[in-house]
Formats: sequence, structure tokens, C-alpha cells
Amino acid sequence: MKLMIFVILGTWLTWGFYGSIMSLKSARDKGVLTPVTKAVAYPWLLVFILMDVAYNIIIGTIIFLEPPKEWLFTARVSRLNDLRTWRGKLARFFCRHLLDPLDPDGRHCS
Repeated sequence: MKLMIFVILGTWLTWGFYGSIMSLKSARDKGVLTPVTKAVAYPWLLVFILMDVAYNIIIGTIIFLEPPKEWLFTARVSRLNDLRTWRGKLARFFCRHLLDPLDPDGRHCS
């Protein structure tokens, strides 16, 4: 039960950070980031990258029942996305419902 709560809360927290980073990406793509905005926001990008690596190594390993072959969670779900296995279905779920909708391009997973 504690493991399930850990996975759910870790996913929720990481997803919240991901949404913020995608907002930053959208603003960058629109060319509206000022030097002050960059100075305040870019350290959060570093925090998120470290969080994503930890999420992939710890929680990604738990939910996919395999050690990571890549550093970032997006790379993992992109690799698994095409498989016709339970891992592929789970990867597609993450892409379709959690990652792609918040990406300004609408297609976060390759």
C-alpha cells in the first residue's frame, strides 16, 4: 500500500513539474521569455531534469518492472510505446494521457 501511494504521489508531483516546464517551453517557443524570466525559470529546468532522472530510475523501474535503459522517462516510454506488451500499453497510457496533452506540440512521445 505504501509503495502504491509512493508511486502515485511521485507521479503526480513529477507531472506537476512537467506541466510547468512545458509552459516554459511554450513561452520560449513564442519568444516571450525575458532575461529575468530565464534567470528565474531555468534553474527550475535543472531541478526538473534531476527529478525526471530520479523518477525514471526509481518509479519507472517499479511500474515497468525493468531497470531503465535511458536516463529520462520520456525516452523510456517512447522506446516502449510501440511494443505490443503490457509495458507498451502502459507507456501509451502515459504518453496519451499525461505527457502529450501538456506538450505545446501535442506529441511529447516519439
